[in-house]
Amino acid sequence: MNRLKTILQGMVMGTAEIIPGVSGSTLALAMGIYERFIGFLNNISELAKISLLITFNKRKVSDFKKKFKESDMTFGLTLVGGMFLAVVLLSHIVTILLEDYRSPTYGYFFGLVFASAFIPWNKIEKKTLLTYGLFAFSTAMTYYLLGLTEGQDLSNPSILLLFIGGVVGVSGLLLPGVSGSFVLLIIGIYEYIINSVKSVSNGDLNSDLFVRISVFIFGLATGLIFFVRLLRYLLKNFHGPVFAVLTGIMIGSLRVLIAAGDLANHSPSYEVIVFMIIGACTLLVIQRLNK
Repeated sequence: MNRLKTILQGMVMGTAEIIPGVSGSTLALAMGIYERFIGFLNNISELAKISLLITFNKRKVSDFKKKFKESDMTFGLTLVGGMFLAVVLLSHIVTILLEDYRSPTYGYFFGLVFASAFIPWNKIEKKTLLTYGLFAFSTAMTYYLLGLTEGQDLSNPSILLLFIGGVVGVSGLLLPGVSGSFVLLIIGIYEYIINSVKSVSNGDLNSDLFVRISVFIFGLATGLIFFVRLLRYLLKNFHGPVFAVLTGIMIGSLRVLIAAGDLANHSPSYEVIVFMIIGACTLLVIQRLNK
């Protein structure tokens, strides 16, 4: 039962990662598994480090086995498996929703993300002047940075650009409010990655596509190893300030959802408002199910 629950949580996070402007980490916070998820990723980076040192005879295989037993592997691998399953199975459905029901879809996620922003804020035990300052600064900076115009989508991006996209795009997996998909949009490789995933899921995999997807995944792994260790350290030693910044990032990121859903050019329709409310209510349901 717990594994099924974890798979479903992973599918929720994976679905969010497909949609530009929505972060899987936001929903990890909503489901109460964010810090556990970051801990798992940190253990993966530690295992990768030990494996590398073993090849140079700097560490022993027993060190790897010991660290592996200490890692939350059952939870982590099940969660990642659910995320992968969602990306493979739901990329087609998400494409249809964004094409035919764009405003209601983004209205739904606007309500979900806005309501989720209260979660990290409420985790701050003692709110100080520094806390409010970091919240204001991160909100303003996120709002500004996410207002940058997206790049022209490239049909045949270079190997180097795919690697850089993986390194930078992994931020959406780690930071609530930062969408990895939107980062890929800015770089100009979002549609290429989505179409590549579709091709792989349909069994249409050639040697060139295999190399390109492998380079992108290697970029993701590289960014993950560096970023997750820093984030783990900050969460452990500066818990309150970090959650103040995360709250600001989530509020500032609403700019992307408003722009992507074309919600600012005209008054939201009754349908969009309803989906915003449904999105906010979804958070309450998620939290109730995780108690």
